[in-house]
Amino acid sequence: MPTLRQLFLMLGSNQDGEVVAAARAIGRQLAKLNKDWFWLADRLDGPDSQPGTKRPPPDDTDGDGDGDGHKAAAGWLLATCRQRLRPNELDFLENIREWRGDLTYRQAQWLSAICERYGYKGFRP
Repeated sequence: MPTLRQLFLMLGSNQDGEVVAAARAIGRQLAKLNKDWFWLADRLDGPDSQPGTKRPPPDDTDGDGDGDGHKAAAGWLLATCRQRLRPNELDFLENIREWRGDLTYRQAQWLSAICERYGYKGFRP
């Protein structure tokens, strides 16, 4: 992280070449950490996104058995990953957030795949 911080500060240079070199070096550092630019952008997202902390997904298992876990998953994904979602995923999540009742098998599988890709652990199809 200290290296990333140094490189990030270099992005403010008046020299275009230094800025490009810093951006490329940040990309390489992120790759070494098995992270990407989206991960870095999430760290800049607000006061609860300080380096080394992670916004926990909400607990969608309230024990009432009403099958609304898909609403919590869709809400979390829309709130935290909106810019990274594909247009069809965005439409799907907005629709199922309002869906009443249980999801179909295919809907549950698709939601599960999206949750897995973006790190939401609270949904179980």
